[in-house]
Amino acid sequence: MEKWEKLIEILLDESASDSERDDVAMDLSEYHHETVIEALMVTANQDLTDDMIQASCGESLAMILIKNERFENEIYKN
Repeated sequence: MEKWEKLIEILLDESASDSERDDVAMDLSEYHHETVIEALMVTANQDLTDDMIQASCGESLAMILIKNERFENEIYKN
């Protein structure tokens, strides 16, 4: 299992603490895999996700896209 896969498991685990999920959301900015982008988007768009975690997901998404010099209109809209 890749490290980013384990991080996604923690991010999506609603029983994990908010601080763990927030740290993982920030750590995922180092991985440019499409599954990472999808997990960050899903988490950021969930109504029950803590605002701090949503913000970290947004920051990580922005960092990933900037590093890859790409703009995703769909991600931007969401």
